Amino acid sequence: MDVFGVLPVIAGLLMPHVAARAAARFASFATRVRNGEHATGEVIGATEVRQRWLPAGVSLADVTFKVLLADGTSYVARSRIGFTAPDRRARIARLGALLPLRVDPRDRTLVRVDVAALGIPITAAP
Repeated sequence: MDVFGVLPVIAGLLMPHVAARAAARFASFATRVRNGEHATGEVIGATEVRQRWLPAGVSLADVTFKVLLADGTSYVARSRIGFTAPDRRARIARLGALLPLRVDPRDRTLVRVDVAALGIPITAAP
């Protein structure tokens, strides 16, 4: 289970009614982005997000991308990304890194790194 799988579980234990609505919104977002428009993103900023509740070895970062769409247009977007290992963070949240992205077609500010295109297997948190 990745970091995004842990969050709904924690929220569900604390507030089941809120967690159900949040899980539905997240599932809709995840589907739109997973099936979204292909783009390329250059990492132009990365800030570590400190959270005491994260398991050892897991980290979060706010990563800012210069997004380049297939039609040649570009814009800036930010995404909070969870990492299950330091080497993953070093590979993805590195200034100047060019990464394949998926963009939500309904809201282009919502972007996600296309880890399948990077060839990085999705792993569970330690």
